[in-house]
Amino acid sequence: AQEVVDALGHDMIVDKAVAPDCLNTGLTEGSHCSRCDHKVAQEVVDALGHDMIVDKAVDPDCLNTGLTEGSHCSRCDHKVAQEEVPALGHDMIVDKAVAPDCLNTGLTEGSHCSRCDHKVAQEVVDALGHTAGEVVVENNVAADCVNDGSYDNVVYCTVCHAEISRETITVDALGHTEGEATVVNRVEPTCTVAGSYESVVYCSVCNEELSRETITVDALGHIEVEVEGREPTCTETGLTGGVKCSVCDEVIIAQIEVEANGHTFNEGKCECGEVDPDYVPSGDSNNGIDFNEDQDIFSKIASAFTELFGYIVDFFKKFFEAISNVFPK
Repeated sequence: AQEVVDALGHDMIVDKAVAPDCLNTGLTEGSHCSRCDHKVAQEVVDALGHDMIVDKAVDPDCLNTGLTEGSHCSRCDHKVAQEEVPALGHDMIVDKAVAPDCLNTGLTEGSHCSRCDHKVAQEVVDALGHTAGEVVVENNVAADCVNDGSYDNVVYCTVCHAEISRETITVDALGHTEGEATVVNRVEPTCTVAGSYESVVYCSVCNEELSRETITVDALGHIEVEVEGREPTCTETGLTGGVKCSVCDEVIIAQIEVEANGHTFNEGKCECGEVDPDYVPSGDSNNGIDFNEDQDIFSKIASAFTELFGYIVDFFKKFFEAISNVFPK
């Protein structure tokens, strides 16, 4: 009889998983029996599709080309190609020439690229230096009698007007110029006191006093004139003659008072016309004379004489005042 032989069981062989890629599907891991059709089926895994990475654009510069933006798949060779962008070439900007002046250097014309360091260098042009003009006189201070004067000789550049040189010249003081002597502080001499004056010399230019001399003038001395005396009358005293100075009125020989003569009556009547009140003529009480009438006449004559004498005194008083003003003491 046949004996039962045990079943072998499956001899499973692994069906390896197939990884999907960008374009192709994959398979999961499976297995199959090496002796029969038994298997663990593999399942289809979807294709991954491309994993695109951006390739950034590269800007062109003056000398180097650039690239447009592109991309490539991180898992395969698929890509969106970058296109070449031509180089820009230099964008040249003119660097204007700088004219030199008297003190500063200049530059020739040059240029530089606005995008890079490329340039056509400017060359240095030497400074021109100053051009001296005519000498100009400034700060002129005139010399005077005692002070020096001065002025500046200045040279300027005719192009930029800068001061090139300055020299100060000193002018000696002129010294004083004597004018004619002038009389000042005059004090007139009097009859008894000496006078004086000062002789002063001034500079005719600046009026500064150069010299002063005091001159003494001798006293004039008195000019003697006689003072007429006055005869005494019956009732008024008289004066002897005298001497005085006609300039200052100083009395040199004083007048002496002479006593009044008093009345001398003859037959009751004095030469001056005064009537003796005590006279009694013999044989005729009035002797033919109207004493009241005579006394009235004499009174009027005396009054007129007194008034005349007052006028004379006033005249001589004003006369001597005028003389004293003309010839002060």
